[in-house]
Amino acid sequence: YLGPAGASSSSAAGFRCTGPSVVAALDVVLTAAPGVGQSVIATLVVNGFAQSLTCTVSGTDTEAKGFDSIALAAGDIVTVRLVYSATAVTSVPIVSLSRATR
Repeated sequence: YLGPAGASSSSAAGFRCTGPSVVAALDVVLTAAPGVGQSVIATLVVNGFAQSLTCTVSGTDTEAKGFDSIALAAGDIVTVRLVYSATAVTSVPIVSLSRATR
């Protein structure tokens, strides 16, 4: 999981939402591709529960984007779970969330 202090093994280590919002996109950029036949799956997690907003970086790609509409309320804890396939190259992820425009 990714949170304010970097990587953590707990979904509770996320960012606290300060007000209502809607997350519309998840973008993941890796410093190295996972490798042929390998992948890194990123999933938005809110209050410890995986959401439908995901993206998968696979093979020789280094970036992926996912789109959905996830409503957040004040006080929600938001993080991103990264799952590397068995022999995927470990790299530094750069993750960004985009809010829906009004």
